[in-house]
Amino acid sequence: MEQSACTYTMLSVELTQGRKGTVRALFDMRNGIMKWQETNRWNRNFTRSLSDRDVQRLQEMILSCRIPQWQPYFPDRPHVEAEQPCHVRWELSLFRNDVEPELHFEGCDDFPPSFGHLRDVLTLVIRQPFQVLD
Repeated sequence: MEQSACTYTMLSVELTQGRKGTVRALFDMRNGIMKWQETNRWNRNFTRSLSDRDVQRLQEMILSCRIPQWQPYFPDRPHVEAEQPCHVRWELSLFRNDVEPELHFEGCDDFPPSFGHLRDVLTLVIRQPFQVLD
């Protein structure tokens, strides 16, 4: 059954690129706040408010990317270190409350087909590229 409205309240997305660092973005859609962290550039960490339009974009993106349907392709599993070299590790969590994620997906170089659209929307909302910078 297709969901017509997004009921998730928080989205957390992380990219880790070997020897370059990690970027994390946490979007609290209930309170309209975004938190950005970079491990290799601590002076670029920030928190800012989200406009109503940004929240709407995020909610529409969750539905259009069909993130809840990623389950069969990226089942919940504990975080484990890659046994083989990993160029880019990614994690995504969706919350309906502030405590535990309802859905959590992660991968190593195996991005879902809709990840490009997700990255484009995040770049628009964050107002800077959603990528690990040198």
